[in-house]
Amino acid sequence: MFPDLFTATQTYWRKLDQIEADYQQGKLSIQEVDQQVKTLMNELGAQRRAAFSSVWQGSRRWINQNQEWLLGLVSVVIAIYLWLMWLPTLAS
Repeated sequence: MFPDLFTATQTYWRKLDQIEADYQQGKLSIQEVDQQVKTLMNELGAQRRAAFSSVWQGSRRWINQNQEWLLGLVSVVIAIYLWLMWLPTLAS
């Protein structure tokens, strides 16, 4: 299942806002703020890595499933490109 990066980012900002509010009210020291922010950044980083991995694996799976079709398409594109590059030399 694809990780919900949008929700994870919203949660990150909500928690970050709460940490800021707690710091401004004197409930947290600057060291505690640093530690909690570091923890939040690690959690969001893990979610981002999971999302990237999911996209990467999905792309690889799609390419493997459609490999023949993609090779055919690339062959046709190269043939058309070469034909268009060769055509002006015939006209002169």
